[in-house]
Amino acid sequence: MNKIVMVTSLKGGVGKTTVTAGLSHALAGRGKNVIAIDMDFGVRGLDIALGMESYAAPSIVEWLEGTCELRNAALPVNEYLTFIAAPINEGGENLKTEPLNTCLLELKKHYDIVFLDMPAGGGHIFDTVSSCSAVTEALVVATHNENSLRAAQKVAGELTGKGISRIHLILNCFAPDKVREGEARPILETLFQVSVPLVGVVPYEPSADNLVHNQLLAPHDQNKICNGKRALDNIAARMCGKNIPLFKGIMKTKPRSRLF
Repeated sequence: MNKIVMVTSLKGGVGKTTVTAGLSHALAGRGKNVIAIDMDFGVRGLDIALGMESYAAPSIVEWLEGTCELRNAALPVNEYLTFIAAPINEGGENLKTEPLNTCLLELKKHYDIVFLDMPAGGGHIFDTVSSCSAVTEALVVATHNENSLRAAQKVAGELTGKGISRIHLILNCFAPDKVREGEARPILETLFQVSVPLVGVVPYEPSADNLVHNQLLAPHDQNKICNGKRALDNIAARMCGKNIPLFKGIMKTKPRSRLF
């Protein structure tokens, strides 16, 4: 596998960090060695999504600057999942492509997949990370909101311009009822609008704020797993090369449904 993947969006509030945490857990659950890195300098939230907010460790900046070793910056979440925090008092203005690329290539030797949880919007961190030759793929997270879909189209174009050719869309917080009531576009119309290959749809969960802590860390009892987790598991399977139906284990397709 051995890939480095940006998880990005130009809009905030689309659930990008929750998706990063969920996919990290799902792939680790499949026996993949995963490291998730919080690139949202100064704001950060991946530590909370992974349940690691109580653990202190050097940030990625200290590792990049050589003031600490990888083993000190990387916190084990479980047997297969590791986490590196973003700095809390730095905005990323001094982040440079060459040292970051060197460190990412080093990580690629030791991990099957490296997730980079990006800050919302473009800016210096986005330009620096997307300019790294080590970064081979991107997951663009969007909701059904028209502004979010337009932003997804724009960020995909910018990534393509940076030479990242493997770009996929994750449609998050999908609400079938809104599609049936005409308040949101059907999925095919969404794909025509965004023009980015779809890798998965994560349905809306009323308890989304507690999804990671209450669901993704729960035992693999299918009767206790929410649809959001199943959807993320499906995406993880597709990332591993499996051919998984879009809504497998999540919802039944109704005849003449406008979903497709």
